[in-house]
Amino acid sequence: MPSIQDHIAGRTDELISYVTDSEVIPDREKPDEMENTFVKLVRDHLEGNLGSTLDRAGLLDDNPKRTELIQAIETSVANTKIDRDTIVASPTVSIHRQQSLYERLDSGIRRKGPAYVIPKHPLDSGAYTSYLAAIKRCHDEIMKYPKGERSHAYYALLALRWMKGEPLPQIIDASFEYKRKRGNNPNIATVIRDSLNEIERDLRFKYVRLFSCYNAVLELVLRDRKMTELAASIPSIPMYLEVGACSPTMISFMGLGLSRYTAGKLRELPRRTDMSQKEARAWILQQDLDGLNLPNASIQEVRRTILSN
Repeated sequence: MPSIQDHIAGRTDELISYVTDSEVIPDREKPDEMENTFVKLVRDHLEGNLGSTLDRAGLLDDNPKRTELIQAIETSVANTKIDRDTIVASPTVSIHRQQSLYERLDSGIRRKGPAYVIPKHPLDSGAYTSYLAAIKRCHDEIMKYPKGERSHAYYALLALRWMKGEPLPQIIDASFEYKRKRGNNPNIATVIRDSLNEIERDLRFKYVRLFSCYNAVLELVLRDRKMTELAASIPSIPMYLEVGACSPTMISFMGLGLSRYTAGKLRELPRRTDMSQKEARAWILQQDLDGLNLPNASIQEVRRTILSN
Protein backbone atom coordinates (compact mmCIF):
# COMPACT_ATOMS: atom_id res chain seq x y z
CA MET A 1 0.00 0.00 0.00
CA PRO A 2 1.46 3.41 -0.94
CA SER A 3 2.57 5.44 2.07
CA ILE A 4 0.06 8.24 1.49
CA GLN A 5 -2.81 5.75 1.63
CA ASP A 6 -1.33 4.17 4.74
CA HIS A 7 -1.00 7.58 6.42
CA ILE A 8 -4.58 8.59 5.55
CA ALA A 9 -6.47 5.35 6.19
CA GLY A 10 -4.18 3.38 8.48
CA ARG A 11 -2.51 6.05 10.60
CA THR A 12 -5.16 8.75 10.58
CA ASP A 13 -4.75 9.80 14.22
CA GLU A 14 -0.98 10.14 13.75
CA LEU A 15 -1.52 12.19 10.59
CA ILE A 16 -4.02 14.51 12.29
CA SER A 17 -1.59 15.01 15.15
CA TYR A 18 1.16 15.82 12.66
CA VAL A 19 -1.01 18.32 10.78
CA THR A 20 -2.05 20.16 13.93
CA ASP A 21 1.45 20.35 15.44
CA SER A 22 3.24 23.39 14.00
CA GLU A 23 6.40 22.67 16.04
CA VAL A 24 7.38 19.32 14.49
CA ILE A 25 11.16 19.10 14.15
CA PRO A 26 12.19 17.23 10.97
CA ASP A 27 14.68 14.39 11.03
CA ARG A 28 18.10 15.62 9.89
CA GLU A 29 19.08 12.31 8.33
CA LYS A 30 16.09 11.18 6.28
CA PRO A 31 12.95 12.51 4.51
CA ASP A 32 9.75 12.70 6.53
CA GLU A 33 7.06 10.75 4.65
CA MET A 34 4.32 12.14 6.89
CA GLU A 35 5.37 15.65 5.91
CA ASN A 36 5.07 14.76 2.22
CA THR A 37 1.54 13.49 2.82
CA PHE A 38 0.62 16.65 4.72
CA VAL A 39 1.84 18.94 1.92
CA LYS A 40 0.07 16.78 -0.69
CA LEU A 41 -3.22 17.08 1.20
CA VAL A 42 -2.82 20.84 1.61
CA ARG A 43 -2.29 21.18 -2.12
CA ASP A 44 -5.30 18.97 -2.84
CA HIS A 45 -7.40 21.12 -0.50
CA LEU A 46 -6.34 24.33 -2.26
CA GLU A 47 -7.13 22.74 -5.65
CA GLY A 48 -10.50 21.40 -4.48
CA ASN A 49 -9.43 17.74 -4.72
CA LEU A 50 -9.09 16.79 -1.05
CA GLY A 51 -12.34 14.81 -0.91
CA SER A 52 -11.46 12.63 -3.90
CA THR A 53 -7.98 11.97 -2.49
CA LEU A 54 -9.47 10.78 0.81
CA ASP A 55 -11.97 8.63 -1.09
CA ARG A 56 -9.21 6.90 -3.06
CA ALA A 57 -7.26 6.31 0.15
CA GLY A 58 -10.28 4.63 1.76
CA LEU A 59 -11.15 7.33 4.32
CA LEU A 60 -14.84 7.58 3.45
CA ASP A 61 -17.65 9.91 4.47
CA ASP A 62 -18.97 7.60 7.19
CA ASN A 63 -15.66 7.73 9.06
CA PRO A 64 -15.62 10.52 11.69
CA LYS A 65 -11.84 10.75 11.35
CA ARG A 66 -12.35 12.08 7.81
CA THR A 67 -14.09 15.19 9.10
CA GLU A 68 -11.44 15.64 11.77
CA LEU A 69 -8.63 15.40 9.20
CA ILE A 70 -10.34 17.81 6.80
CA GLN A 71 -10.83 20.32 9.60
CA ALA A 72 -7.17 20.00 10.60
CA ILE A 73 -6.08 20.68 7.00
CA GLU A 74 -8.45 23.64 6.66
CA THR A 75 -7.23 25.13 9.93
CA SER A 76 -3.57 24.77 8.96
CA VAL A 77 -4.25 26.60 5.68
CA ALA A 78 -6.29 29.33 7.38
CA ASN A 79 -3.42 30.01 9.79
CA THR A 80 -0.82 30.61 7.06
CA LYS A 81 -0.27 32.94 4.13
CA ILE A 82 1.26 30.18 1.99
CA ASP A 83 -0.58 29.78 -1.32
CA ARG A 84 -0.80 26.99 -3.87
CA ASP A 85 2.00 28.20 -6.13
CA THR A 86 4.41 28.42 -3.21
CA ILE A 87 3.50 24.90 -2.09
CA VAL A 88 3.99 23.55 -5.63
CA ALA A 89 7.51 25.03 -5.60
CA SER A 90 8.32 23.28 -2.29
CA PRO A 91 6.30 20.06 -2.19
CA THR A 92 8.38 18.50 0.59
CA VAL A 93 8.34 21.33 3.14
CA SER A 94 5.56 21.57 5.72
CA ILE A 95 3.21 24.53 5.34
CA HIS A 96 3.89 25.36 9.01
CA ARG A 97 7.62 25.73 8.39
CA GLN A 98 7.05 27.66 5.18
CA GLN A 99 4.89 30.03 7.23
CA SER A 100 7.67 30.32 9.80
CA LEU A 101 10.09 31.31 7.03
CA TYR A 102 7.50 33.72 5.61
CA GLU A 103 7.27 35.53 8.94
CA ARG A 104 11.08 35.68 9.26
CA LEU A 105 11.48 37.16 5.77
CA ASP A 106 8.57 39.55 6.18
CA SER A 107 10.04 40.79 9.44
CA GLY A 108 13.43 41.26 7.78
CA ILE A 109 11.93 43.36 4.99
CA ARG A 110 9.94 45.43 7.47
CA ARG A 111 13.02 46.17 9.57
CA LYS A 112 15.78 46.51 6.97
CA GLY A 113 14.25 46.48 3.50
CA PRO A 114 14.09 43.82 0.74
CA ALA A 115 17.82 43.88 -0.06
CA TYR A 116 18.41 42.45 3.41
CA VAL A 117 16.70 39.13 2.54
CA ILE A 118 17.17 38.84 -1.24
CA PRO A 119 20.21 36.59 -1.85
CA LYS A 120 23.10 38.05 -3.81
CA HIS A 121 24.41 36.56 -7.05
CA PRO A 122 27.43 34.30 -6.34
CA LEU A 123 29.72 36.74 -8.16
CA ASP A 124 28.54 39.70 -6.08
CA SER A 125 31.04 41.00 -3.52
CA GLY A 126 28.48 40.57 -0.73
CA ALA A 127 27.54 37.01 -1.65
CA TYR A 128 29.10 35.20 1.31
CA THR A 129 27.41 37.40 3.93
CA SER A 130 24.13 37.06 2.05
CA TYR A 131 24.30 33.24 1.96
CA LEU A 132 25.40 33.11 5.56
CA ALA A 133 22.17 34.87 6.54
CA ALA A 134 19.92 33.00 4.09
CA ILE A 135 21.17 29.55 5.11
CA LYS A 136 20.85 30.49 8.79
CA ARG A 137 17.21 31.45 8.18
CA CYS A 138 16.62 28.12 6.43
CA HIS A 139 18.29 26.20 9.27
CA ASP A 140 16.22 28.05 11.88
CA GLU A 141 12.81 28.08 10.23
CA ILE A 142 12.76 25.10 7.83
CA MET A 143 15.15 22.60 9.39
CA LYS A 144 14.50 23.77 12.96
CA TYR A 145 18.13 23.31 13.96
CA PRO A 146 19.10 24.29 17.51
CA LYS A 147 19.86 28.01 17.83
CA GLY A 148 23.54 27.36 18.60
CA GLU A 149 24.05 25.33 15.40
CA ARG A 150 26.91 26.84 13.37
CA SER A 151 27.05 24.74 10.19
CA HIS A 152 25.61 27.62 8.14
CA ALA A 153 29.06 29.28 8.18
CA TYR A 154 30.68 26.24 6.55
CA TYR A 155 27.92 25.60 4.01
CA ALA A 156 27.69 29.24 2.96
CA LEU A 157 31.37 29.13 2.00
CA LEU A 158 31.14 25.70 0.37
CA ALA A 159 28.05 26.71 -1.63
CA LEU A 160 29.72 29.91 -2.81
CA ARG A 161 32.86 28.13 -4.00
CA TRP A 162 30.80 25.46 -5.76
CA MET A 163 28.48 27.94 -7.50
CA LYS A 164 31.39 30.12 -8.63
CA GLY A 165 32.70 27.12 -10.52
CA GLU A 166 35.87 26.50 -8.52
CA PRO A 167 37.51 23.15 -9.42
CA LEU A 168 36.85 20.29 -7.03
CA PRO A 169 40.50 19.94 -5.87
CA GLN A 170 40.49 23.62 -4.94
CA ILE A 171 37.26 23.19 -2.98
CA ILE A 172 38.70 20.16 -1.17
CA ASP A 173 41.86 22.09 -0.27
CA ALA A 174 39.77 24.97 1.08
CA SER A 175 37.68 22.54 3.13
CA PHE A 176 40.82 20.97 4.55
CA GLU A 177 42.16 24.40 5.57
CA TYR A 178 38.81 25.43 7.05
CA LYS A 179 38.74 22.35 9.27
CA ARG A 180 42.44 22.55 10.15
CA LYS A 181 42.13 26.16 11.34
CA ARG A 182 39.33 25.08 13.64
CA GLY A 183 41.54 22.50 15.29
CA ASN A 184 39.82 19.45 13.82
CA ASN A 185 43.11 17.74 12.80
CA PRO A 186 41.60 16.62 9.46
CA ASN A 187 42.74 13.62 7.46
CA ILE A 188 42.99 14.41 3.73
CA ALA A 189 41.34 11.15 2.65
CA THR A 190 38.43 11.83 5.00
CA VAL A 191 38.14 15.43 3.80
CA ILE A 192 38.00 14.26 0.17
CA ARG A 193 35.27 11.75 0.96
CA ASP A 194 33.33 14.23 3.11
CA SER A 195 33.62 16.99 0.50
CA LEU A 196 32.20 14.76 -2.22
CA ASN A 197 29.31 13.78 0.07
CA GLU A 198 28.70 17.39 1.07
CA ILE A 199 28.45 18.44 -2.56
CA GLU A 200 26.26 15.57 -3.77
CA ARG A 201 24.12 14.93 -0.71
CA ASP A 202 23.98 18.40 0.83
CA LEU A 203 24.50 21.12 -1.78
CA ARG A 204 22.90 19.37 -4.75
CA PHE A 205 20.01 17.90 -2.77
CA LYS A 206 19.29 19.46 0.61
CA TYR A 207 20.34 23.01 -0.17
CA VAL A 208 18.73 22.97 -3.62
CA ARG A 209 15.52 22.10 -1.79
CA LEU A 210 16.05 24.73 0.89
CA PHE A 211 16.82 27.53 -1.56
CA SER A 212 13.88 26.50 -3.76
CA CYS A 213 11.65 26.97 -0.73
CA TYR A 214 13.44 30.17 0.30
CA ASN A 215 13.03 31.74 -3.14
CA ALA A 216 9.38 30.71 -3.46
CA VAL A 217 8.45 32.03 -0.03
CA LEU A 218 10.44 35.21 -0.65
CA GLU A 219 8.56 35.79 -3.91
CA LEU A 220 5.28 35.40 -2.02
CA VAL A 221 6.36 37.89 0.65
CA LEU A 222 7.36 40.38 -2.05
CA ARG A 223 4.00 39.94 -3.81
CA ASP A 224 2.11 40.44 -0.57
CA ARG A 225 4.12 43.60 0.09
CA LYS A 226 3.40 44.92 -3.44
CA MET A 227 7.08 44.55 -4.38
CA THR A 228 6.50 42.03 -7.16
CA GLU A 229 9.00 43.70 -9.50
CA LEU A 230 11.82 42.74 -7.12
CA ALA A 231 11.15 39.02 -7.62
CA ALA A 232 13.09 39.18 -10.90
CA SER A 233 16.21 40.13 -8.95
CA ILE A 234 16.26 36.85 -6.99
CA PRO A 235 19.12 34.78 -8.45
CA SER A 236 18.55 31.15 -9.48
CA ILE A 237 20.48 29.71 -6.54
CA PRO A 238 18.86 26.23 -6.80
CA MET A 239 20.02 25.89 -10.42
CA TYR A 240 23.51 27.22 -9.62
CA LEU A 241 23.81 24.67 -6.80
CA GLU A 242 22.59 21.87 -9.04
CA VAL A 243 25.08 22.48 -11.84
CA GLY A 244 27.95 23.95 -9.81
CA ALA A 245 28.18 27.12 -11.87
CA CYS A 246 26.63 30.58 -12.05
CA SER A 247 28.23 32.06 -15.18
CA PRO A 248 25.87 31.80 -18.18
CA THR A 249 28.86 31.04 -20.40
CA MET A 250 30.07 28.21 -18.14
CA ILE A 251 26.53 26.81 -17.90
CA SER A 252 26.30 26.93 -21.71
CA PHE A 253 29.55 24.97 -22.07
CA MET A 254 28.18 22.38 -19.64
CA GLY A 255 24.92 22.30 -21.61
CA LEU A 256 26.96 21.28 -24.65
CA GLY A 257 27.99 18.14 -22.74
CA LEU A 258 31.35 19.26 -21.34
CA SER A 259 32.38 18.43 -17.79
CA ARG A 260 32.19 21.07 -15.09
CA TYR A 261 36.00 21.15 -14.93
CA THR A 262 36.49 21.74 -18.66
CA ALA A 263 33.61 24.21 -18.80
CA GLY A 264 35.26 26.13 -15.97
CA LYS A 265 38.57 26.23 -17.82
CA LEU A 266 36.87 27.40 -21.02
CA ARG A 267 34.88 30.05 -19.15
CA GLU A 268 38.13 31.83 -18.30
CA LEU A 269 39.04 32.32 -21.99
CA PRO A 270 36.28 34.28 -23.81
CA ARG A 271 35.63 37.86 -22.82
CA ARG A 272 31.87 37.43 -22.75
CA THR A 273 30.33 35.82 -19.68
CA ASP A 274 26.77 35.59 -21.04
CA MET A 275 27.09 33.34 -24.09
CA SER A 276 24.19 31.09 -25.08
CA GLN A 277 24.83 27.44 -25.98
CA LYS A 278 24.73 28.33 -29.67
CA GLU A 279 27.23 31.14 -29.17
CA ALA A 280 29.46 28.97 -26.95
CA ARG A 281 29.55 26.24 -29.58
CA ALA A 282 30.34 28.76 -32.32
CA TRP A 283 33.15 30.21 -30.21
CA ILE A 284 34.70 26.76 -29.68
CA LEU A 285 34.56 25.99 -33.41
CA GLN A 286 36.53 29.17 -34.13
CA GLN A 287 39.39 28.27 -31.77
CA ASP A 288 42.74 26.61 -32.29
CA LEU A 289 42.41 24.28 -29.31
CA ASP A 290 46.11 23.46 -29.19
CA GLY A 291 46.86 27.16 -28.84
CA LEU A 292 44.60 27.59 -25.83
CA ASN A 293 45.86 27.30 -22.30
CA LEU A 294 43.90 24.12 -21.58
CA PRO A 295 44.89 20.79 -20.00
CA ASN A 296 45.35 18.07 -22.61
CA ALA A 297 42.48 16.04 -21.13
CA SER A 298 40.14 19.02 -21.60
CA ILE A 299 41.27 19.50 -25.21
CA GLN A 300 40.52 15.84 -25.93
CA GLU A 301 37.13 16.17 -24.22
CA VAL A 302 36.23 19.19 -26.36
CA ARG A 303 37.25 17.38 -29.54
CA ARG A 304 35.30 14.27 -28.57
CA THR A 305 32.19 16.12 -27.37
CA ILE A 306 31.94 19.12 -29.69
CA LEU A 307 34.11 18.71 -32.76
CA SER A 308 33.17 15.10 -33.52
CA ASN A 309 29.44 15.92 -33.63
